[in-house]
Amino acid sequence: INISINITKQCNLNCKYCFNKNKENKRVSVQDSIRFIEKIIKDFPNAKKYHVDLSGSGEPLLELDTILKIATYCKDKSNEIRKEILPMFVCNGTLLTKEIAEILQNHGVLFGISLDGTKKYHDKNRIFKNGKPTFDIILKNVKNIKNRDYVGCAITINDDDINLVKMVKLLRKYFNTISIKFARSNDKLDINLIKNQYTQLANFLVNEIYNKKIDVLMCLLNGDDLFGKYISLVLQNSISNHRCDAGIGKFALNSDLLVYTCSGAVYSDDLCLGSIDNIDYLKGRKIIQNALNNQKCQNCIIQKYCGHECLVRLSDGMDDFMCQIKEHLLTLALMLSIIIRNNDNLYLYLVKFLEDKAKRFSGDTEFDDFVRFYGDYSFTDLKKIKDFDEKK
Repeated sequence: INISINITKQCNLNCKYCFNKNKENKRVSVQDSIRFIEKIIKDFPNAKKYHVDLSGSGEPLLELDTILKIATYCKDKSNEIRKEILPMFVCNGTLLTKEIAEILQNHGVLFGISLDGTKKYHDKNRIFKNGKPTFDIILKNVKNIKNRDYVGCAITINDDDINLVKMVKLLRKYFNTISIKFARSNDKLDINLIKNQYTQLANFLVNEIYNKKIDVLMCLLNGDDLFGKYISLVLQNSISNHRCDAGIGKFALNSDLLVYTCSGAVYSDDLCLGSIDNIDYLKGRKIIQNALNNQKCQNCIIQKYCGHECLVRLSDGMDDFMCQIKEHLLTLALMLSIIIRNNDNLYLYLVKFLEDKAKRFSGDTEFDDFVRFYGDYSFTDLKKIKDFDEKK
């Protein structure tokens, strides 16, 4: 279960593609945040794991004190219910000093950083309010993080003046997880140029595999990257019924204390599920079902793998650009899987990795048994033992 909280709408940047234009001085208090988390846990007691996402629509590190108080609550609640409640967020990286990163990690907070590839591309869009660039400051902060093993990177594509291979090669030096996404408005993008960029990326991955290098491939598989997701599905002979659990296993609290299908939906009345005390879970399921029943999707040859479109994007109608991109990415994933399957050792290694990754997100039955057996120890202490063993 993913519990999203829009702890602040304020931001110290003025990114050109940001959907939060007003940067209002609105936030969610620690008390209301805890009340919302308690409500979701109470309504979904059988969940194996809970993610508390504090990303919202602003810069979360402007509310560091709130984050730390919520993290302390999550730790105490985890010990109470003996299940993991993991606080997490994505930040812009400008405020993430060495000291703050260490404080967050000591509090058990998982965080990622938005960094749009190369300096030239990043600094076109991700700028301070005075127009000054941010890339050098962010990269300096990234380099100073003591433990980057679990720090992910999010790239946002806003125009087609990109070099995906160059981007991922650079970011791989600093991150073990890379996720590429498109800005909500993609009318600036040339579909053929973007397809060509992904074809070049796929060819790069093939050459890397032949040279016995898979570090960039692992970065894409390790997170929430769209291309990585399709490679994973093909390797595991799996399908994807819907893009994410928005409205089913993902719920977001906005500063108006209304609940939405996800953190990106807080500006859409159609995706509102009610208030903290009166969440219409049935509406969330109906929204997903209506989206899946879209006639265009019913007639699509890749509907079983696509995962459908983001509900927020769908609120503006079907996005033909994303449909074409997904079909192209699935084709490339199929091609790449043939290369991988011809290497038995690599294929078995990746399948095992993907199985372990699924446990991180959906729960680990073996660890659950471990927690039950050692009932005299706190959940937090047992989790530290598990994490230490995995690192070894």
